[in-house]
Amino acid sequence: MKQRKRLKVAASVSALGLVMALGACSGEKKPETPTVQPAPTGQGQGQTQPSDGEGNKDTTSAPSEDTASSGSDGINTGCSLPDGDQKIPNSAPPVDEWVDVNGTGVPTSKTYGPEKREGDLFGCYAHSPTGALFAMVYFGAASGKPEGFLDAWVTPEDLATIPENRRGSSGDSGVTLTLRGFRFSSATQDKVTADLAWHVTTDEGQNATMVSRIIMKWSGDHWTMDPEMGDTPVTRAPANLDGFTLWSAGNS
Repeated sequence: MKQRKRLKVAASVSALGLVMALGACSGEKKPETPTVQPAPTGQGQGQTQPSDGEGNKDTTSAPSEDTASSGSDGINTGCSLPDGDQKIPNSAPPVDEWVDVNGTGVPTSKTYGPEKREGDLFGCYAHSPTGALFAMVYFGAASGKPEGFLDAWVTPEDLATIPENRRGSSGDSGVTLTLRGFRFSSATQDKVTADLAWHVTTDEGQNATMVSRIIMKWSGDHWTMDPEMGDTPVTRAPANLDGFTLWSAGNS
């Protein structure tokens, strides 16, 4: 039951969770810092390590236990983008084009992905922290709405735990999301966790900058949603987005 709840929250995804959190925080006078903090760098398997004197970080390798393949008509399978640079980006990654998905600007790149696109259904991002970051922004913007989204972005094992009557999209949530920035928490070769800051506007006129944590895991040849992300609540962003790297369609 707990696993089903995780998947329902995570797969209907960011828009609904963000607006619920916005409503809960609407009476506050000051923004709160996120309850989730970046994982410390240093020793330990799966933690990020400094790679040079310029603040860039290399990710350590942690073999994935999940090698199952998921996908909807191959949109997120048969991926062939090179892995590329394995450093965690400490500045806004270059973007070839920002495209609209559900009213949200989503970054696209020949280097980082998506490699495949069918309407608003995207798939196949590079096997790197930056590739995972591009996938996270798409995942949050899509909010489970494109046809075939769950089949493409949830492994068959995880999808099997979702009842058939809960596999539809979250519908029109009345929320507009605008990406503001990102903050990595941890990264291994096959699992990446980051906090995304979104400016959230609702049809009722509410607006605030909120933070959602997204976790991606590598499955076979592509990134998929990790159900653990459903355990982390959406929170208000810290003042001035302290600790975040600014990244949006307007500043890249």
